[in-house]
Amino acid sequence: MSYQILIFHLILSVFLTNCASGTNPYFNNKNTLGLAGAGLGSAGGAILCKNCKGVAKVAAIGGGALLGILAGSSAGNYLDQRDQDRQVKLIEDVLANNQNNQTSTTTYQESFKNSNGQQ
Repeated sequence: MSYQILIFHLILSVFLTNCASGTNPYFNNKNTLGLAGAGLGSAGGAILCKNCKGVAKVAAIGGGALLGILAGSSAGNYLDQRDQDRQVKLIEDVLANNQNNQTSTTTYQESFKNSNGQQ
């Protein structure tokens, strides 16, 4: 039963981290991964201390949640910083390489050409 709960939390964390996009300042990678880390940490604390009782079980779940939120937030903060650096680089490239009055897309587009030169 405990492995089923852990697998459920892993699947849920994947879905939550994939939703961390857009312009909402409260729904970024740092907060989403922190939340997912807290959930996984508390589940891990409960599983590791399944035979504990009382205060020890509460401490294990709370400690796991705390460690999970710290690890998840730091990983999310790193991903947010990489996204921001990528956006700054994209703006710098557009300003440096585009001619006057030339528009540009904000996404990277790559086309495939086979060995015969066909697209």
